[in-house]
Amino acid sequence: MYWTNLKMFKTESGLTPWKPVTLVFGYSHLDSMEPYAVNPYHATGSIAPASAPKGYFGAGLGRGQLLDGRVVYSINRNVQGYFNMEKFMPGDFYKIQNNGYWYRFDITYRYKGFVPFHQSRG
Repeated sequence: MYWTNLKMFKTESGLTPWKPVTLVFGYSHLDSMEPYAVNPYHATGSIAPASAPKGYFGAGLGRGQLLDGRVVYSINRNVQGYFNMEKFMPGDFYKIQNNGYWYRFDITYRYKGFVPFHQSRG
């Protein structure tokens, strides 16, 4: 995906039903400023003009919609984990209209202290 032809509206909201758990939900509406166009000077490895990949891009400006949800669990003040899930519903910018799903699980450890990177010689 190239980012120079992207307009996006995003909204996000969260709630904490009890102290260690936070739920975050988001919605993004993605559009493009122009239909997919090919730069004729970027035909990689060829002297022929570039052409759009067949079967991927449509003629519309709507890139699609993205729903996302995240469950954040704080185990203690140093350890936090989350589960993230997203559903992408493509718009008419793409010919292929299959929904896309993405899942991620992550655990983070944070150390809050001083770590000397070198010893001073005195």
